[in-house]
This record gives sequence, C-alpha cells and structure tokens, in this order.
Amino acid sequence: MPVRIALLAWVGACSSGSRPPFADLRADVDRDGIVSGRDGADERAEDQWTSARGALVLANIDDDLGRCSGRSAIPDTEIDRCHDAENEVVDGDADRADLAALAVTAWDDAPSDARGFVRCVPAERCRLFRLDRDVPTVFGANARLDRAALRAGVALGLEATDLVRDPADWDGLLDVILRVETGGSESEDRVQFRVAPFVLNHHLQAPERVMAGDISGTPEATYRADLARAATEAGIAEPMVTLFAYINDQWTQDHFEAAWSSVPGPDGPHDMTVLLRTPHVDYFDVPSSPLRRAGRIVFESLRGPNVAGVQAFLPGGTEDQQTLNSLGNLEVVPPYEFERRAYPFGRMLIGMTDALAPDPVFLELLQAQGVQPRIALDTSWLSVGHVDETLSFVPVDSPRGWAVVVADVGLALALFEDWVAAGHGDAELFTGLSWLDLDELPGSYSATTTVSSVLDDPEVMAASDAAEVEIANQLAVLEREAGIQEAELIRVPSLHFRSVGASVAYLPDTANLVELGPGHVAVADPHGPVIDGEDGLRRAIVQAFAPRGITVHFVEDWDGYHRLNGDAHCGSNVIRARPEEQDWWKATE
Repeated sequence: MPVRIALLAWVGACSSGSRPPFADLRADVDRDGIVSGRDGADERAEDQWTSARGALVLANIDDDLGRCSGRSAIPDTEIDRCHDAENEVVDGDADRADLAALAVTAWDDAPSDARGFVRCVPAERCRLFRLDRDVPTVFGANARLDRAALRAGVALGLEATDLVRDPADWDGLLDVILRVETGGSESEDRVQFRVAPFVLNHHLQAPERVMAGDISGTPEATYRADLARAATEAGIAEPMVTLFAYINDQWTQDHFEAAWSSVPGPDGPHDMTVLLRTPHVDYFDVPSSPLRRAGRIVFESLRGPNVAGVQAFLPGGTEDQQTLNSLGNLEVVPPYEFERRAYPFGRMLIGMTDALAPDPVFLELLQAQGVQPRIALDTSWLSVGHVDETLSFVPVDSPRGWAVVVADVGLALALFEDWVAAGHGDAELFTGLSWLDLDELPGSYSATTTVSSVLDDPEVMAASDAAEVEIANQLAVLEREAGIQEAELIRVPSLHFRSVGASVAYLPDTANLVELGPGHVAVADPHGPVIDGEDGLRRAIVQAFAPRGITVHFVEDWDGYHRLNGDAHCGSNVIRARPEEQDWWKATE
C-alpha cells in the first residue's frame, strides 16, 4: 500500500533574494509507514542508516503485470532479469505500492531561478520516479525540478533494482540526494535507505499453499492425492497446487526455497514473497539450460504480482557438489534464544563440510541477507546429502515453541527386537513392494521381507549402526548451537542401508516430513509389519507424535519417492505466511 506523504510548505521570514536555497528531502526514517512533514519525526538522523533508525526500500523484482510469465525462450542466464525493476515505468498500482515514498518538501516562495536535482547513489542499484503526475515518470540523473515543482513540493518513489548478493560488491545502502540551486548558491539534503533482505520461511509460519509436481505417473498421482487430503484435513483452505514439472522431475522440495521480504507501510508491513531457485547445475539436461530445468518454475509459473524470483549460481562446479545445491538441503531452525543471543527468525541449516559445500555464490547470497546465521551439519555420509533426511522441526506447545523430529535407529532396533521376542519375527514388511535394481535399470526386485530378516541383514545393521553415530553427531551440533535437549526431541524409527556407496533410509523416512501447521504432519506410509492387527511402524510413529498433540497423516510415496532415495518432504513445497509481529528492522535494533 502506498506510504502517505505530508508535503509541508516552508515559509521564510526574509526575502527570497537574501536567503540560501531550501533543500529538504523526507522519507520514512522512523519506520512508522508515514513520511512526515517539516520538523516531523522523520527529520532526525535521516542521512545515516542504523539498525534502530533509517529508511527502507524493497528490491522491486516481482512481476505485477505478469508480463514475464511463460517466457520459456529466455535462457537461464537471463530469465531472472525479467521483473518490474528491469524497466523504467511503474507497472500499475501494485507496482507503485512497492516503491519507497519520498517527498521534496515544498519551498513556498522559491525564487524564479530556483531549480532542484535529485539523484540516487549508486545509480545502478536504484531508480527514482515522480509520482505527482497523472502517469508516474522515471526521474533520470539529468532531470530537473523547476520553480513550480519546488514551490508545490514533489512526491517521489524509489525502487531498489536488486537484493544484496555480495556485501563486497554492494552493502545494500542507497543514498538519495536533493540539491537545490538559486542565486549562485546551493544546498543539499540526503536520506540513506537500506534494501530489505529476504527472510527464509520456517515451520512455525502458517502454511498457505502446499505444492507438488504434476507428474503423470500413477505413483506420483497417488502421492499428490494423499498430500492434498492431508492438507485439507489439516485445515489449509487453498487447494493443493500442482506445478508443471520438467522431464519428470518430481523432487519439488529441491526446486526452490520460499522466503519473504518486507518494509513498513501505513497499514502495517508491506510484504513480497521471494522464491529462490536451486543453483543445481544439471549435467544431464540440455546445454542451453545449465541449471536444473525444473527450477524454472520459479520464473515461468510462480513469479507474478508480489512474488519475486531470485537465482544465484556459479557456472560449472563439481558433480558431487550438485546434490548439496538441491534445496532439500536448506532448512531453517525456527526462532530461539540461547546463551543470551536471540535468533528471532531462526537460523539456516545446511548440509556441508569444509571439503564439500553448496555453490559458493548461492551461499554468499544467503549470508548477505544478514538475518539468519548459518548452522552447518555434516551430511557427507548420506547418499543424497540433505539435512531434511534426518531432522525436521514442528511447532509444539513448549517454552521453546518447537521440537526437533529426529530419525532414531535405536528406537527402530528396539521395536524389531521386541516384535521378535513377542513371536512376530515372521511378520512381513514392505509386502508386495519392490526395490529398483540400480545396476539393471529399469529392473526391480522384491522388497518384501520379515522382521527377523531385517535384524539378520548385515548390510542394514552395519549402515544403521553407522547412521546412529552420524545422527548423534548432528544432534550434538544442535545442542551446542541451540541448546536442544532430549525433552525437545521427537524420535521416530529409522533404519539405513547403503546405495550408490553411501547411506539412505531403509524404512520410509518419517523425519522427512511435510509440516502442515500446528498439530499436523504428513509422513510416508512405512509399510510396516502387521502386529496385533495393525501396522506396527504406523503405531510407533503415531505414538511418537501424540504426546505433542500432533496428528499424523500418512501418504503413499514408496514407488515415486522412497525407492528413489526420497520421501514425503522431498516431493512437496510449502509457501508460508509471513510471521506476525516480526519485523526484521525491529529485530535488528
């Protein structure tokens, strides 16, 4: 919504010929959404942005008129450049609302030779518009305000043309400078702005839209139907969104990560959704599309009014690095306080080591926002290497407000051993299902086994023992960085085996869940053994979540996801509401 501007005339006591030029530029420096007039609350310390005080501007990189949608012919290296700040026009009322308001305060009796100039520095990072005309017009570097304009006062709008990507190149600060000349003298006034960062979503934010790839196969269709049902039962009003997916790439979680950006407005914060495209370089796709094609949905399908798309990647990179670039490897530890430090928007959680990490340009983009410090976890032992394979976060009624869902090998082994002791060693699991034969694709072999056979499988036991140690190391990092305690864990049964030389989930991965709002999660159907008339793994999973008041919705994902080394979270993505009463500019005070 546009910021209101008060243009206050300045009336001098002396004659126009004897006083110096009057230059007074105003913006929303106190961040109340209103630009005040002369001697108002916005006058003090307007030329030096600080965490406590200073004007803010959005990176105007959404597409309010939808002119960029469906631009499939644009190459990857240019597709992110089609947005509202690419042109020199205001694309309708919605685009005007994305501009930061400024006012050149009226000089009521400006002399006939008075003239004014307004510029933004650095010029390549910003653009000014005159808003006091029927049609807003760009205010170029050489444009001049004449006597009439200075006497009347001028309403201006400012847009930033990009986000901060690397602070070494640009720190996000913009100076708008007004210079007024008359009678051989001149005066200047300056206001400093900061471009708003994006803030990655976390699982305490209410889900608004649940998404999955529109893959034509029966397994994927079954998964989508189950996920849609779970979202409806969880009370999410909007129907599940199916996204066109390229070359049958059903891994919707990997294609983009959702965030938000915000500035103050007169009726509350003015927000913009920001979608980050995966920097995954695809070595198996067409040469004209260096990045994983499915990530183009950010720009071709999702970018639009109040929805921006961003990409940042280093061409090339190693093949081993690419799985870490998929965005199932980017999660957010929800907000918390620990050791007298507050993280009001949480912290990024990324699988990486000193030896192997995601795209450095993408990591720099994330770090440059400055609001969600990073926690690194070692996921190098995992075949896919994503943090969402072993850990997730759910809102709960507790002092912290959330709990960690963790894959627990010990719990699974205890269950299986108890079932054997109770005479259920011959009970089948994975009945009628099959594993893919990676050596003989598209071949497969039966997955059906028994409780006793699992415990007797040396490969499963060895991989599970190793996974137990690695997951304990991950929890130790969360304890050190966030103070996580045992009482804040929801442990769910997990076993591992090795695939393509590294560890993957053997049981369908419950920790790889879809958070659907307080009290609801969607997880993979475990296809466990029937024990006393019901699926024993289902019962254990329900019992793990029940004390926290969380309902479990099971979704079928074996054929389309699990046997391809992924589960429920991997096939989905969620757009979440901006957290209420959390303004990044207040959190930095």
